[in-house]
Amino acid sequence: MSTILDIPNTVWRDQLLPAMFRGQQFHMESMSRENGTHVVTHQFPKRDVPYSEPMGRRAFEFTLRGYTIAYPFNSNQPLYQRDYRVPRDNLIKVLEEGLPGSLQLPTLPPMYVLCTRYRVTEEEKLGGYCSFDMSFVEYGIKPTLSAQDTFAQVVSTSETLKQRVQAVLAQAPITVGLASLKPGRQAGGPQGPIVPPQATAPPSIPAFFPSPIPPFSPITGPPSVPPPPSNPAPIVPPSNGS
Repeated sequence: MSTILDIPNTVWRDQLLPAMFRGQQFHMESMSRENGTHVVTHQFPKRDVPYSEPMGRRAFEFTLRGYTIAYPFNSNQPLYQRDYRVPRDNLIKVLEEGLPGSLQLPTLPPMYVLCTRYRVTEEEKLGGYCSFDMSFVEYGIKPTLSAQDTFAQVVSTSETLKQRVQAVLAQAPITVGLASLKPGRQAGGPQGPIVPPQATAPPSIPAFFPSPIPPFSPITGPPSVPPPPSNPAPIVPPSNGS
């Protein structure tokens, strides 16, 4: 056994991929991925037990510690250069553009992410070495808006409604007379025959009225009253001596 590559049962090592973001490679020292379920907790008054409502998966978040380092000689790959500042500046450029891109990690499949923040650290005691602390969040799928013009849709709907109303108003009115209805049937419906109400006599005067009061007529005047006698008897006043 001469090198670490000679250790058996290292399939994962054979399948390692280069770490890169938007095509710019870097060495990776550590990585952490955060994920979970978006939960809204409902708390109620006068109740000790809350209710936590799951609202779907949270977005993936990545925290990386990467670095660039001086290589013993220049190669055809931008990451392996004697001047470590070349890959450093290339990585800073893609991070500052603020555009989403593919993040490739050594042991995970690529994911479309967006860099939220990063920090570059250089130390004097570590010449030719530069470290990056980077945070990424899952970009996902941008919601698409409807391409249909809502104003044109409202105008089209109003014109259609206007035409329907005009068509209804243009029709001749339907008139149904009482003479056209057949006795014992109902026009326009199978609910059954229409039975006209029977004529009933007016209610009689109760028995406690001795006789009906003669009506008053504006033509004949009030009810007739018997006239006074033609030769009334003289009224004789009483005498004082009787």
